[in-house]
Amino acid sequence: MPNIASAKKALSVSKRRQKVNTRVEREYNIKVKDLKEAVSKGSKTLTKKISSLYSKVDSAVKKGVIHKKKASRIKSRMAGLAKKTQAPKK
Repeated sequence: MPNIASAKKALSVSKRRQKVNTRVEREYNIKVKDLKEAVSKGSKTLTKKISSLYSKVDSAVKKGVIHKKKASRIKSRMAGLAKKTQAPKK
């Protein structure tokens, strides 16, 4: 437990930021999970799910929760996954 006043404030700020960060991270992780489930089921609404995923990931980058290169990696992997399932089979 911190004794100095500035350390006490830093601790409370850190806890507040942690709550926000975990909420934002959970939001985009849920979108990733939803997209993977939709791909495995062969859903037709993949474009909506991808756009909502992109939105959540971009907002996480804007809030500083994840790095922009991690965001681009997530988007790329999910787009590739969706593209692979939508490709016409010969």
